[in-house]
Amino acid sequence: MANNSEGISTKVGVKGDKEYKSALQQISRQLTVLNTDMKASQSAFGNQAETMDGMHDRLEKLNEIYEVQSKKVELIREQLEKAKEEYGENSKQADSLQIALNKATVQMNETRNKIGDTEQGLQTLADAQAVAGDATDGTNMTLKEAQEVLKGAATASKDAAEGSEEAGDAAGDLGDAADDAADGAGSLSDVLKDAGDAGKGFADGVSSVLDVLGQIGGAVADALGQASVVPKVAGKMWTVEFDYLSMNDVMKVLKEMNLSPSAQNFGENCSLTVRVRLSEEESFKKKLDSFAKLKEI
Repeated sequence: MANNSEGISTKVGVKGDKEYKSALQQISRQLTVLNTDMKASQSAFGNQAETMDGMHDRLEKLNEIYEVQSKKVELIREQLEKAKEEYGENSKQADSLQIALNKATVQMNETRNKIGDTEQGLQTLADAQAVAGDATDGTNMTLKEAQEVLKGAATASKDAAEGSEEAGDAAGDLGDAADDAADGAGSLSDVLKDAGDAGKGFADGVSSVLDVLGQIGGAVADALGQASVVPKVAGKMWTVEFDYLSMNDVMKVLKEMNLSPSAQNFGENCSLTVRVRLSEEESFKKKLDSFAKLKEI
């Protein structure tokens, strides 16, 4: 009996071979459906695929694929152990199944890496929205725009720090000039001139700081230039806590209600923060109550 599900010809005759082949074919069909479903879903977002909604959709689909791929790896691993027991560790049957296991493991790890990249992208979007503040609700900000917002804010913060250092140096010069005046060093006119120069330097340094702080707002405004501004409506902030296995259920509810998290943490114990309109609070609590813990901020 030959099995070509893994792209190789594997002649197996171990115990449970018929059940193994049937289970492997079923998993392969599931993966085909899930992968094509993700492609169709992502294509519907068009140039919005890198927004919060698009990336939440991608994360949900990737987690579904990863779960099935994990089952595939475990199925092949169990069959490999049976082949080793019946035919020997270095048999052709065991070698063929080992190759299939290696390929399935690579595919599973690639999906896990894509999940990590998507989670990191969502965190970048959340961080950029926190910097942008009330300028937008963030539903239309793309990952590229978010990266530009954070890059601009980081550069402006660095310039502000340098401007503060210059102001501090100028203040030190002013203090030195005052000390010179107290000690009677030099002529009165020279001391007054030094003090005036130092004071001008201090004022210039402070002005530099104010200019740089203005650049932070400018950087955010430039990065959001292409994003749509959504009018603010009355609402409250909620923290949603849930376990990793409930992530897909939580994301489906957020997608249905068109809610975008402003902060999130995806680990064994997951959490996110989301703004909910007052008119939708009851529906929000009812839909999430069975698999998530809600806290009003």
